[in-house]
Amino acid sequence: GKSSEDGKRIIYSMVSNVDELGFNSILLQVRTFSDAIYPSLIFPWSKTISGKEGVSCGYDILGTFLNACKRKNLKLYAWINPYRIRGDSDTSDISNSNPAFQYLGTDVVEVNDGVFYNPAREESRKIIVDGVEEVVKNYDIDGVIFDDYFYPNTEIDLEEYEKYQQEHPKVSLDTFRFNQVNDLIRR
Repeated sequence: GKSSEDGKRIIYSMVSNVDELGFNSILLQVRTFSDAIYPSLIFPWSKTISGKEGVSCGYDILGTFLNACKRKNLKLYAWINPYRIRGDSDTSDISNSNPAFQYLGTDVVEVNDGVFYNPAREESRKIIVDGVEEVVKNYDIDGVIFDDYFYPNTEIDLEEYEKYQQEHPKVSLDTFRFNQVNDLIRR
């Protein structure tokens, strides 16, 4: 509900407060729900910013934070929730510009107590990695923080695990899942 200028003033004030309190870094959540707080070619604008997914707030929030941090000599880390698409099972507000939209009703996206990318699917890892690459190529951030990179539930990847076990019968489900997460982090 704020104008672009009001939003920018709030960001500069927040960064100044962090600096005055003696902190040296900010962890900024740039992707909460398969969305973005910056202009992205992959993810739609975050509904947490404008109230509706895909609607721009009129300025680059990440860029504004980065500029404010540079002025105060603070580090800025991009905080990403890689697998989470929604915190509940309602998919009605996932816009068609969200990469998850095309996978609704498939095993790439799981709808349960939330909506999540399937960690064992290559399509999911590609979306996540492409999104990280977009941020690090376009912004001079100091690092990327992954949050919620654990498995969203106990059934999301059972089909992929069954296929994997045909060639690797001695690999446990826990090891398979550990390897899926490690592969994402490695990339």
